[in-house]
Amino acid sequence: METINVLLLEDNPRDARLLEMVLAGVEEPHYNVFHCKQRNELRSVLDDTKIDVVFISLRFQKTSSIEPVLSMIKIDPQIPIIALCSVLEEALGRSAVQAGAQDFLTKGEYDEEVLVRSIHYAISRQEVINSLTAIEDRTHLIFESNLDGIVVIDKDQVIQYVNPTGEALIGKIKEELVGTKIE
Repeated sequence: METINVLLLEDNPRDARLLEMVLAGVEEPHYNVFHCKQRNELRSVLDDTKIDVVFISLRFQKTSSIEPVLSMIKIDPQIPIIALCSVLEEALGRSAVQAGAQDFLTKGEYDEEVLVRSIHYAISRQEVINSLTAIEDRTHLIFESNLDGIVVIDKDQVIQYVNPTGEALIGKIKEELVGTKIE
């Protein structure tokens, strides 16, 4: 049986218990919920456990912002995040998604099906993002270490990228070149 490790950052005991109870009712996969009530508990859980998905209350530690999402992304940008917000904070939930969360749910307005689907999609989307990031990193390394001069120009004839060999051949640094139009 598959096990998914869930990190829950929620300082409201009622909201935390509701999410834990809904996940406990799911037959398969099995969910292990690691509940952190304070930010200082977070590091030990992440150090000891491979977390598959994080639920973050947008009111965690008495904030009412996307700051908890941004903090988690800084700690580990490869873990999918699902933001939890109140009915009156759905705009904040959308902002959390724009900032990097994979989804947002309204507290108390989900059941097993919604929760499991959200987790599944969040993990799947994050896997795609992680793969694309790895490809981008490899491509960047190839361009940067290439002994040929590479200059990328967009359709408007504006320089978008220059590798170090291109800088040497042209005799200008990247900051001087990128954004300039070729005449």
